[in-house]
Amino acid sequence: MELAKAYICEVDNPGTRVTFHFNPTTIKFSKSANFRREPAQAAPDAPPVQFQGTAPTELNLDLLLDAVGKPGGSVTPEVDQFLKWTAPTTESADTTSPSPPKLQFNWGRLKLGTSDKFEGHLEKVSVTYLLFSRDGTPIRAEIGLSLKSTPTEQPGTNPTSGGVRAHRTHQLTRGETLQSLAHRVYGNAAYWRGIAAANGIDDPMRVPPGRRLLVPDLGDLVEGH
Repeated sequence: MELAKAYICEVDNPGTRVTFHFNPTTIKFSKSANFRREPAQAAPDAPPVQFQGTAPTELNLDLLLDAVGKPGGSVTPEVDQFLKWTAPTTESADTTSPSPPKLQFNWGRLKLGTSDKFEGHLEKVSVTYLLFSRDGTPIRAEIGLSLKSTPTEQPGTNPTSGGVRAHRTHQLTRGETLQSLAHRVYGNAAYWRGIAAANGIDDPMRVPPGRRLLVPDLGDLVEGH
């Protein structure tokens, strides 16, 4: 059986990922529920409990990065990517609701609760450099990651398509095309037709820079492609 490698990637851009050099030896996650109790005066028993909801699932990972023995080896690219994931995305940075990218942690058949993948935001990164090359390049590091799950998105209706769920938007920049956007988001430029259909675009060559587009879920594109 082939060894499954643990990795973290962006949900909307699976090509942007960090594959662990070594699989984790321990994984810690927790989930809590919120209840409300209203004590009644002189009540002989415990007060009734009212369920108010659940808190996000918290996932904590410790991993080792090791580039020892690799020509020009460095763990800096992985560390930089982790740090970048704690900042708002380019698309959301200039909006009223800046947010970091949604990430997915996956390790083969591992299940965290009822799901075989964990989706959430990276809230904390801790880095301990353990070994350096002669020029000061870090070549071994212990990394601590803390993630919190994101709520399950409710299906929304896109008025231009009648039933496609649009989970986010993207504002086209100068030089960007529907094809390049589809390749960056889905890893396949051919899915530009799905973006065009979701936005009522007849001519993909006449979409001006600055236009904000609905970006459907990949599952909707596969179903309707």
